[in-house]
Amino acid sequence: MGFLDDAKDKLADAVDKHGDKVADGIDKAAELARLEHRPLHLLHAERIPAPYPAPVQRQFGNLPSLIREASQYTADEAMKYASSRFPDLTVTVSVSEEDPRDALQQASQVCPVVVVGSRGLGGIRSLLLGSVSLWVSQHAACPTLVVRPSTGGDEAPIIVGTDGTEVSGDAVEFAFSQASMRRSPLLVVHCFDDTYQGGYGLTGLPNEDLEGLPEERRALSESIAGLREKYVDLDVNFKLVRGPVASYLTHASERAGMVVVGSRQRSAPTAPMPPP
Repeated sequence: MGFLDDAKDKLADAVDKHGDKVADGIDKAAELARLEHRPLHLLHAERIPAPYPAPVQRQFGNLPSLIREASQYTADEAMKYASSRFPDLTVTVSVSEEDPRDALQQASQVCPVVVVGSRGLGGIRSLLLGSVSLWVSQHAACPTLVVRPSTGGDEAPIIVGTDGTEVSGDAVEFAFSQASMRRSPLLVVHCFDDTYQGGYGLTGLPNEDLEGLPEERRALSESIAGLREKYVDLDVNFKLVRGPVASYLTHASERAGMVVVGSRQRSAPTAPMPPP
């Protein structure tokens, strides 16, 4: 058995063990494509490394060529799955030899949404520094959907965090659009901790029930008033929460169909991916 055959067997074994995660990513992307009446493009990126030392080359042969063949095999299998499962969609596929983060960031320049998976560590801990999903969500030129296993059910709400800034305003608008297309309820959340200053006039709040702060709740409601007028049939609620936003949204994600957050786009160059 050659190196490529062995690699294909290992890939098939990985797909068998983690097939649900692979399928979930394609399924979510296809669902979004259907909702927005768009084609679906699958992208597989595998960075071709620098030439290996001579002893490695002698043992395995032309590794870059073998990696290219394995990448094409992966892309072909994804294409077969998507085409058979979603025959009503126009599905295309491509393979890139760039760092996956660079390839997806470039793709984000010309597509409305990028869909990526995340490793199964649980909660927001899976978005580790250096991971593709975290990097792309911070650098993409369009919204990024990070697919996680969902336990929320078909009626689960979409939850969006807002701090009243332009960045969170874009996130809120995206959440309204998604909730409308999916016919899902929407929960708009504003979080702050004990050291919070500014924004909606909240400063040095006493230890009292946040739901009983009418002025602040009114300010939050007014911040989304225009969107509520645009999406008049949407079931929208909003909530004030004390504490770190990451903690609340991570906990809330257990019962949500989607969690939407804003990101201040960064432009730092990528570094080589760390080893798995």
